[in-house]
Amino acid sequence: ATFDVAVLGRTGATAAYRVAPSAADTLVRYRLTRRGGDAPVTLDFTSSVPWLRAPASITVAGESVEIVLVQRPPLGRPGTHVGVVKAMAVGVSGPVAMLVSTVVVPHADRAGSVDAAATLRRGASERIFFAADSARPFQVTIAATSRARQLTAALHQPGGQPIFGENGVPAGADTAAAVFDVDGRDARRGFYEAVAVAPSDGPIGSQIRVAHAPALLDLAIGPFDSLRATLIGQVDTTITGRLRIGLIGAESRFALSGAGGVDVVARIPVPRWARRLVVDLALDPDQWARFTDFGFTALDSEGRILGKNPANYARSRLSLDLVAAPHDREVTLVLSPAFAEPESREHWKAGIGVRIEAERPTLLESREGEEFRLAPRSTSVFRARLGEPPWPLPAGYGFLALFVLEEGGHEWTWERALTGPAAVP
Repeated sequence: ATFDVAVLGRTGATAAYRVAPSAADTLVRYRLTRRGGDAPVTLDFTSSVPWLRAPASITVAGESVEIVLVQRPPLGRPGTHVGVVKAMAVGVSGPVAMLVSTVVVPHADRAGSVDAAATLRRGASERIFFAADSARPFQVTIAATSRARQLTAALHQPGGQPIFGENGVPAGADTAAAVFDVDGRDARRGFYEAVAVAPSDGPIGSQIRVAHAPALLDLAIGPFDSLRATLIGQVDTTITGRLRIGLIGAESRFALSGAGGVDVVARIPVPRWARRLVVDLALDPDQWARFTDFGFTALDSEGRILGKNPANYARSRLSLDLVAAPHDREVTLVLSPAFAEPESREHWKAGIGVRIEAERPTLLESREGEEFRLAPRSTSVFRARLGEPPWPLPAGYGFLALFVLEEGGHEWTWERALTGPAAVP
C-alpha cells in the first residue's frame, strides 16, 4: 500500500512549512489517502528528529486518515529545521508515506540589524531569515571573507520570490560585496531570506549583514501644489542626517484584461527626457497557477524588442534603460498569456504600474531645510512646493518623487507617486 500526503490548511502542499511559529504553535495535521486497496493497514511511525513526534502506530481502515504530529522545534536556534516522519507498513520494505515539516527560526523576528558569519563547505549555502516592515527601506550586504574568491548572493521576498532586479550575483570581500538596497516602495512586511552560496572548489567564509532605515516616511499632498513629508522615527536613539526631496519622473497606473491566450497590447508614452522605464505587473495570485507561461515584453516603434522578462510569479517587473532621443516616442507593452488548456477563453486581469524616470532628479527646496535631528520615536516634518514641472508630463501621468534619507553613512530611498489620475492607454 502507498499513500498520498496532504497538509491540512495548506492547499496543494505535501509538506508543512512555518516561519517564526510561536511556542504555542505545536500541531501539524496531515491527511493520508490510499492509492489503492481496501484492506485495513497498520502504520508504524518513526521520526528523524526529537522535536517532531508522531503516534506510535495507527490502523487505516478506510480511504483516508488524519495524522496529527506534535512539533516543538528549537525556537532559540536561528536557522531552518527539518523533521521527517516515516510511515512503515508490515511487509513493505520502504516507507509508504513521509510526513515532512520545515520550521524556519529567523535571525531577527522584528525589523532590526543582523550580522551573521559562517564558514561554508564547498557548494553549501547559508540562509538568513529576517523580518522587514512595510514601506521601510533596508539594505542587505553579503560578502566573502576571502579576497581571492567569491560567493553567490541572493535575496528573496516573503513567500520565496526573488527580489526585483539582479539576483544570484557574485559577492567578494570588502567593496566587492553584493549589496541589495530595497526601496521603501518595494519593502514588504514579512520575512525575507538572504542567501550566500559557496563555490564548488572549496570552503569559504561568508558574512551577511542587514540594516534597516531608522525612520518611516509619511507623505501628504496639500493645496497649491504643496507636499508635506514626515519622518517617523523607528529607533530608540537620536538620529541626525539630511532628507533630500526631488522630482525624478512620472507615474501612472492602469488595468489591462484579456481572455485566453490572445496577446494584449498597451502603448506607453515615452517623453524625450526619459532615461529609464519601469513597468510593474500584478496578476491575481489565485489565478496564477492556471497559467503555464506569461510573456512580458516591451517593443520599440519598429517592433524591435527593447526588453523582456517572462513572468515567473504573479508579480513581476520589467526595467529598461533608454537612450537619449530628440523627440517623444512610444513603447509597446505586450502581455502574452498561456493557459494549460490551449483553447481556454478564461478571463484575466492585470494591474500595470508605469514609472518614467529622468536622468537625474530635480531638487525641491524644503522650507525646513535638509538637515534634521530626530529624537527617539519622534517625528520631523518637511514642507515643499512642487511648482512647475521640470519636464512635460504625458497625459494621465503624475509626478514621481524621490526621497533620500542620508544617515550614518547610509542612503535610504523612497520612490513615491505624488499626483495624477489613473490612465488607460
